[in-house]
Order: sequence, then C-alpha cells, then structure tokens
Amino acid sequence: MSVPIINDSLAYLSYSFDKKLLAKDYPKGLFPFLKKNKGVHSMCDYMLFCFHSNKLYILLVELKHGKEGVMPQLDSGKCLAKFIVDTLNRVEKLNITPEIRLISIRNSHIINKRPTKIREVEYTNGFCTFEGCRFHLREFLK
Repeated sequence: MSVPIINDSLAYLSYSFDKKLLAKDYPKGLFPFLKKNKGVHSMCDYMLFCFHSNKLYILLVELKHGKEGVMPQLDSGKCLAKFIVDTLNRVEKLNITPEIRLISIRNSHIINKRPTKIREVEYTNGFCTFEGCRFHLREFLK
C-alpha cells in the first residue's frame, strides 16, 4: 500500500516503524529492552513531526489492508510521541505541547482516481480515517 505525501513546501520529519524492514538489522525486535508480551511491541507505522503556525503537530499513521483494529498501534505511537516531547522539554527546558493526531489509512479507503477537490479532513476525538489518493499534509494540520 502506498500513499504519496504532498507536503506543499512544509518541512516535516517522518519515522517508519515497519517491523519487516527491521527484522534483519534488529533480530531482537523494535524494542529489545522490553519483554515480548502481547501488545508491548505494537507500534504505529509512521510518525510525522511538523511545525506549522507556531505549533508542533505529530501525526501518527497506521496502515491496514483489512478490517483489523488500529487503536493499539496508534496508542503505542502516542505514548512514544509524548515520551519524545517530554524528553525534549526536560532536556532543553522547553514547554512544547504538541497537537497529536491519530490517522488510519485503510486499503479500502484509498481512491485510485485523483479527485478534482481535496477532501477536508475531519477528526473525531483526534482520530480520522484517511480517504483519498494523496496525503496532503497541510490538510491534516487544521
């Protein structure tokens, strides 16, 4: 599954936590210091950090082919994102409060035909399901 990111000249930093890519380089897993209990190594597929309009946005993205749930992975990503920001605040003596967004991208919601109008992103409690053919970053920062 592939959805191109259209950044419209916005700078962003992305991390991928694809376990398949890490298996040969990290045989002990994504988090080798944690016990391999169910749910402990669960993580969202992507974290995107973007500073826009004097606010830090963290977009947590989970890709799914089927109807499986996405919240365990997104919740894990949220914990890691908070840890990163809390560490930055502690070390750099800052007071950053990020806007964390949870995004599900399902294969069944990817539209192959490019629409003439960009769909408006709607969040419910900070969560949305992506529908479209391109990930327009600016639309997720509203």
